[in-house]
Amino acid sequence: MTGRSAGPLSGLLVVVGRPAGRADEVLTALRVAGADPVHVPLIAVRPATSSPALRAAVANLAAGVYDWVAFTSVSAVSAVLAAAERAAGAPIVGSATRVAAVGSGTADALRRAGIRVDLVPDGAGLGAALAAAWPADPPGTSVLLPRSARA
Repeated sequence: MTGRSAGPLSGLLVVVGRPAGRADEVLTALRVAGADPVHVPLIAVRPATSSPALRAAVANLAAGVYDWVAFTSVSAVSAVLAAAERAAGAPIVGSATRVAAVGSGTADALRRAGIRVDLVPDGAGLGAALAAAWPADPPGTSVLLPRSARA
């Protein structure tokens, strides 16, 4: 133990495998709870800004082709922003397209980029919570779900 405060996790060594730049909040919460966290990034996230599919989706997003765009991670936000920057297109999201975020961290990333957020489910940032909060739109509603090929 390295002088952490007493708490429910006091005396525990916890390995956090989140990517670099994505672990600070978890590490802080673990320290507050008394744990001794160790950050060991197990993956690296690199947006595929040169992907033809991503470039086309970002162009369609800016043109307002989609009724909704649903972001399920900060990494997806970063990838779309990087692709949009590379295309030098503005706006990033068409004015009629509604924006959903899986949780508060993803919503915050969108807002920092100047993108309004129309839907954020209550509670933890889980895909199931977003699906449960999704409005009953009419058939034919189009949704862009930017994600990795392995998601």
